[in-house]
Amino acid sequence: MGCTISPMLFVMALEVILKAAEGRTGHANLGGGCSMPPLKAFMDDTTVICSKEDETRRMLKRLDVLVA
Repeated sequence: MGCTISPMLFVMALEVILKAAEGRTGHANLGGGCSMPPLKAFMDDTTVICSKEDETRRMLKRLDVLVA
């Protein structure tokens, strides 16, 4: 059995990492007037959504630096 506070600590740490990785990146334009934040996370799954491939590469590089 793990500590009952462990999931909360994980979520708090992940939130800091995701906010730092997002930086000043705006919402991804999905077309049709829809937009979405560039990073979405649920539990230990993270999704990167960007309008352009180079934005995605930059976001992944920032994440790599932050978690290394």
